[in-house]
Order: sequence, then structure tokens, then C-alpha cells
Amino acid sequence: MLISDVRPVVYDEVADVPAAILTTILSREFDLDSRLQISNIMCSGSVYAEFSLYMKDKKIAVKRSCPSRNVDFVFPKSLYCDNGDVLTVKVIHYRSDQLPKFECGIFGSN
Repeated sequence: MLISDVRPVVYDEVADVPAAILTTILSREFDLDSRLQISNIMCSGSVYAEFSLYMKDKKIAVKRSCPSRNVDFVFPKSLYCDNGDVLTVKVIHYRSDQLPKFECGIFGSN
């Protein structure tokens, strides 16, 4: 995959996320028309958190957003999503004094 082929494919955000509750930022089901080679998934939030990626309800990667509050899941050989695959990004944080906002973008090519 060439850098010039990579584009933002899916973006979503959630606000007012309560502490200690695993919350979905985005979920995408792929079909024959939306097959995708994912190069990276970028996540960020207004507080430190743990971001988890799930493929077909199985956890495939976890990263914490410390110290910059940003994480970048990079897939050098691409993560392939095909017909029937469901990719979900979830977040959990432990700041009980705040209701932060989180966002996520998936980048790739068809």
C-alpha cells in the first residue's frame, strides 16, 4: 500500500464518557463493497485512557494514551477487513471527576 493510497475511512467520537466503563467509540461492519486494508488507527481523548481494538468481538490490540493522550495503532503489513468483519474501538478511563471526550479515525485503502 502506497502512502498516497491511504485515506481516512471512518471517524467517530463520543462525549461524556463515565469512568471505569468500557465504552465503544466506533464500530464498523464491512461488506463486499467496503473491503479495506487498514494502515493505522488513531485515537485520542481529553484524559489518559486505555484503547482496545476488537475484530469480530475478539480483542486484538491494546494501548494506553500516556503521556500524550494519543495512540496510533500501526499495521505495517495492513489489517485486512473483509465481508462480515466487524472492527470495534473501545475506551476505558478512570478519572471519576471528569466526563471526557474521545475520538478515533481509521485510515486505509480499498
